[in-house]
Amino acid sequence: MIKPYRDYRGVDVIGGWRWHPTLNVGLITEIDADEALATLRFVNRLYLALIVLFMGITSFAAVSHFALIRLRPAARLGARMGQYKLLRKIAEGGIGEIYLARHAFLKRPTA
Repeated sequence: MIKPYRDYRGVDVIGGWRWHPTLNVGLITEIDADEALATLRFVNRLYLALIVLFMGITSFAAVSHFALIRLRPAARLGARMGQYKLLRKIAEGGIGEIYLARHAFLKRPTA
């Protein structure tokens, strides 16, 4: 990392130089350290924000996964799905399963 140093005013600066061999002249420049490192600070904050966002998304995915695992047994026989109580499996196909169910208020069978 580039380390700032104090110039004649007592301000932290970052400097650079380059020798121009054709002209036999050296070019020197200095810039305030706060100004020179402002972009680096922005990138560091952006990187931290992306890590926090990634951790949040990962946590949400994990919580959702475990919530779905908890809901799987609810589809078994005897379980309730909304206003219906599943009684028994009638048929099974390539897309889904058909259950005989009873509506809680109407007390009539439904598939």
